Parts: sequence; C-alpha cells; structure tokens
Amino acid sequence: MQSNANFLNKHRLVESWYWLDRSRAIRKGRRRVYQLAGLAVLVWRNHNGDLFALPRYCPHLGADLKLAQIEAKGVRCRLHGWLIQGDGLCRTAADGESDRQIARFTIEESDGIIWFYPGVPRFNRPELQPDLHRLRFPARTVRCHPHLVLPNGLDRMHYEHLHGLKARTQHPIHAVDANTIALPLHLEMPERRRLLFGERRGGTSVRGYFQTIGAGMALARVDAPLQFYMLFAATPDQHGHARMQTTLYTYRRRDVPRAVSVMRVFLRQDVRILESMRFRRHLTADDDGLRAYIDLINQLPVVPVD
Repeated sequence: MQSNANFLNKHRLVESWYWLDRSRAIRKGRRRVYQLAGLAVLVWRNHNGDLFALPRYCPHLGADLKLAQIEAKGVRCRLHGWLIQGDGLCRTAADGESDRQIARFTIEESDGIIWFYPGVPRFNRPELQPDLHRLRFPARTVRCHPHLVLPNGLDRMHYEHLHGLKARTQHPIHAVDANTIALPLHLEMPERRRLLFGERRGGTSVRGYFQTIGAGMALARVDAPLQFYMLFAATPDQHGHARMQTTLYTYRRRDVPRAVSVMRVFLRQDVRILESMRFRRHLTADDDGLRAYIDLINQLPVVPVD
C-alpha cells in the first residue's frame, strides 16, 4: 500500500528499519510492548534467548498478548489458548492445526540494539566497522516527527544560518539507492567553530557527508578536522514524536570528547528549532534535500494496522 500522505502522518508507519530498545531491556522469558505510530507491537525473548515480535493483540478476539504465556515457539493467549508463533503462524488450542497467518515482523540485534522491520526487509541496515570506538547517548524523545528530525542534515542552508558553517562547495543531493539520500559536505569553519573542534589554525574546513536511510535512520560522517560517525535512529511514538537513539563512532578513543562536544552543540541548536516548528511546505530550490526525502517517504509502503 502506498500513499502521498505518509510524510508527517503520525497515524501511519511506513516500511523501514526502526530501533526499538537496547538488547538488555528484554531479558530471557520477558516481554515488552511498543507503540510505533498506529502499530502496537509485542516483543519477547524466549528462554533460549531468541527474540521475536508480533502484533500486540491476538488475531482471534483481540486479547492483549502482553498477558500471554511465553513458550519456546511463541506466545499462548490466556483467553482461549491459541499459540501464536514467532513466524506469525497461529495454532488453535482445540486441534493444534494452523488456523491463519498474521503479520510477520523481522527483528534483529546488532551492537546492543534491537532493530525492527514491520515486514520482510526491502533493504539492509548500515553496518559500521566493528573496531570503531563507540559511545551511545541516552535515548530521548524529541517533540516533533522523525520525518523532520532525520532529514535535517540534508538542509544545506541551515549549516550556514544556524551553525555558522558556510559551504565551500555546493554539492548536489543524490540518491545512493532507492532508500538512501545523501549530501556531501565541504563547509568553511569560522574562528569560533575552529575552537569548538579543537583547531587553532586558520583555513580549517569540515568535510564529510550526511545521508538518510529509509524512514528510521540517518548517518553523518565527518572526515575532517576530526574523523567520526554519528548514527541517528528515530522511531515515531503514538504522539508522532521521535524516540531517538544516537550513537557516536570514532577511530581513536582520544577523539571521543571533542566529537561529543561538537555534536552536543549542533544537536542542541537543531532540536530547539525543530521542536518549535509548525511545518509549512513552502519549498524552494534550496530545499531539494527535504523535497527528495518527502518523495521517498510518500513512496514507501504503509504498514497495515488492525
């Protein structure tokens, strides 16, 4: 299912990879429920440590599976004993035969994070080098939709007017693939920003790129004057706000403090603006990054909600 009204729609979830939680949040034999826009999801870990995700409510009469009994292959509804397996196959209590197939979700764990795809994945998540030094920021809620937060780095004009970094070279927005939009960056750094980066010499510039990945992730890579990555993961909650998980990756451990200082300044400025916005779609030629992102979101399949 596709629609031209997916962008900023707090009731719709489009197909993409989304972060749910840290792996340690769900122990063996435990479960948690998550609300992603209009989709209610039950996630549980069986006693073997395997992780599964299903729609929260039983397909029979709609009993809340948060109260279900966890078994090796699935969860058993306490109302009528139906077994709903991790692959979405349902078996009735009476004869144990297959009754129906419900929505099948994909769930993975990587680098201590639980990742969720509402369906069969159409693309892969980015995997960074395993030998990088990692710092995970505390999860937080940004009071605006992820569709505003994630493409912010594609807005080339805001680097100059909000952050004081003037473009040295105007690079075009381009599609890396069907799910990824990228903006190469080459920005002039004024004196006050050079000190923030720990640079005391003149003529320093910021080089790197920013890209959005599907509807739930964005990746910033800075090549100079520091080398680091920032992975931004955002999931829409029931209010249409962004549940954010941000992770910093550096090649050298000693670069972590400077990279943290830099990103905190920039993110604080961005969030203050984004949370107070009343979005108006009066796009100009300079808004080509946001335009490309809106087009991508509106072309993504919508996840059915019971």
